[in-house]
Amino acid sequence: MAMYLAYYGNHSSLPDDAEYVSMANWTTYTYSRGHVHITGSGLTDPVDFDTGWLKDPGDVDVKKHIWAAARDVAAHDHLLGRVASYTPRFSPDSKAAIIERTDGPI
Repeated sequence: MAMYLAYYGNHSSLPDDAEYVSMANWTTYTYSRGHVHITGSGLTDPVDFDTGWLKDPGDVDVKKHIWAAARDVAAHDHLLGRVASYTPRFSPDSKAAIIERTDGPI
């Protein structure tokens, strides 16, 4: 998991006066495996290339990304002002509901 002191995404829809923190997860040793195979003896012959990205049997790599702790860490660190378009919708009464904008010190 990594924390970036910036918004890690498309900035075109963000207000100019906002400050952001982004978190990202990745798997350093994946179960998914791809391949690269030559298809002929010529230099211009196409290459059979498949990254295998998130294609492991049982979806172990996908599950690791889903259950990664970045969202939980951010929520328990009381970081406010999450980008609504990237956050699941919760009931307004829920503690998990996002706050669109806060005036004054947090």
